[in-house]
Amino acid sequence: MLNAQEFENWCHRFKISGQARSVIEQIRSSEPVRRVRSNGINVVGSYSSMKMGRTIQFESHKVELPASEEYEQDNDVLEYYDQPYRLSLKVKAKNGRTVTVTHVPDFFVIRNAQTKRENGSLRSFETRMGKNQKSRGTTKLCDFLPQNQATFRL
Repeated sequence: MLNAQEFENWCHRFKISGQARSVIEQIRSSEPVRRVRSNGINVVGSYSSMKMGRTIQFESHKVELPASEEYEQDNDVLEYYDQPYRLSLKVKAKNGRTVTVTHVPDFFVIRNAQTKRENGSLRSFETRMGKNQKSRGTTKLCDFLPQNQATFRL
């Protein structure tokens, strides 16, 4: 994990806006916004992270657990947080009404540099939700977040 000075340097290096910094600091200083639970089909558990100095919860041994293991071994990943933040997206439903969809991403990942995109990036979530809701456009959720150094995995 980054110490206070390293985080400050990271924010300066990538020109993180005040709004983005506030969200990232909230994620870094908070417990997960929800506890994972089993629905009888999935496998839940916790992964003991040396990098993060705490356990990371998962609710899929085929997706989230391997992601935790990947983040742990990837030298480009500085920090990663499970169930980090509640996102809200306003979209137009088929009937023309605006509805609010909320989602808690599986992870928030802070990277040292761009080496690859997350499989479930925030912007692909917006696109997917727009298609699912038959919307012509969606509200950008977190344009203030840095494009490649800090990503949500959905």
